[in-house]
Amino acid sequence: MKKIKSIRINIGKIIIAANRFNNDCDSAFIISMKEENWDLFDGIESAPYQLSEKISTLVGEDSELDLFETCKDNYFFTRNKNIPNSTQINDDFLIFICLNIFYQNDKSLDPSLLSKCICFYMPPVDSKEIDSAQILYGSLICNDLDKKISQSMQLDFLLYTDMLKKNLKKKKNLFQEIYNQLEEQLDL
Repeated sequence: MKKIKSIRINIGKIIIAANRFNNDCDSAFIISMKEENWDLFDGIESAPYQLSEKISTLVGEDSELDLFETCKDNYFFTRNKNIPNSTQINDDFLIFICLNIFYQNDKSLDPSLLSKCICFYMPPVDSKEIDSAQILYGSLICNDLDKKISQSMQLDFLLYTDMLKKNLKKKKNLFQEIYNQLEEQLDL
C-alpha cells in the first residue's frame, strides 16, 4: 500500500504538478518558491482575477503568499526569516509576468500587481504583414519544411494579404459612395 501511494505521489509530481488540490505533493509553483527557480506567468490577462490578486503579494520587498486553500500545515510562504510556522521563499526566486496590454480586460489584473513590477513594453510582434510573414516563415522552418517551400509560402502570404487589403479598400470606397448617395437622397 505504501509503495502504491509513493508511486501515486511521484506520478502526481510529474503529471499534475500544477494541481493545487493534490495534497500529497507540492505544485511546481511551490517547488519554485522553495528552490532557486524562476516562474513565468505568460498571458496572465487571460487568467482569473484571483490569480493576479494572489501573486501580487509576492511582488515587492516583503514577499509573502498565503495559500490556505491547500489545507496544508505550511501554507504561509515568506522571505522574512523571523515568522514562525512559515515556509521560506528562496532569495533567488523570481516571477516574470507577460501580458498583452492591448487585449487586457480591465478587471483581469489586480492594479497593485503592475504598480509593484518593473515593466518593459514591446510593440506587438505581428502588427505588420511583413512581421507576420517572417513569423510564418520561422515557424515553417522550425517544423522542418523545405526552405524554398517556406519562402514561397511567406511570399504567397504577403501577396494574399496585400490583395485582400486592396479589395477591402475598394469595397469600403464603394460602400462610402452608396452611403453618400443615400445621404443626399434622404437629406441627412
